[in-house]
Amino acid sequence: MSICTNCGNEIPNQRLDLFPETNLCSAKCIENIIENEKNVHIDAAPPAPTGEKATCSRCKSRLEVRKGPTGWFLGCTRYPMCKATKQL
Repeated sequence: MSICTNCGNEIPNQRLDLFPETNLCSAKCIENIIENEKNVHIDAAPPAPTGEKATCSRCKSRLEVRKGPTGWFLGCTRYPMCKATKQL
């Protein structure tokens, strides 16, 4: 008997036959994990900058925290007209 690491329910034999390496009982558990990961990333965003750090060096507009493929960064609110960015 295998137990789901997400909800604690028993993993059905049919699922184990199809996915022998699984530790989740259903697609619903997978969806719950994905949704929780999205919420963690949103909560993990760094705080918005203040003062001079919040100003674009090119157009003097406001910068905001954004998430890209390599992590969090500051991006100009006038994007795509201004593509200035700053690392956090």
